[in-house]
Amino acid sequence: MRSPHKCTAGCGKRITWRFAICSDCEEIYGKSARQWPPWLRARWNMIQRERRQYKRIVENEVEAGLNDEVFYAE
Repeated sequence: MRSPHKCTAGCGKRITWRFAICSDCEEIYGKSARQWPPWLRARWNMIQRERRQYKRIVENEVEAGLNDEVFYAE
């Protein structure tokens, strides 16, 4: 999940996975999420939740062998 993604602020610029917004949007909204408007913080928080959920799913997958079934640890 470390592939480039689009700027969270909605400008459409592609950025690396570790940044939330591009440098142009940082100039507008600020570098810290504490400076961002509520809609942008909410959007970034949602993206972070989705990333964490995906990571948990991947970490808990167990392959069962013959039938290529995937089971999830509880």
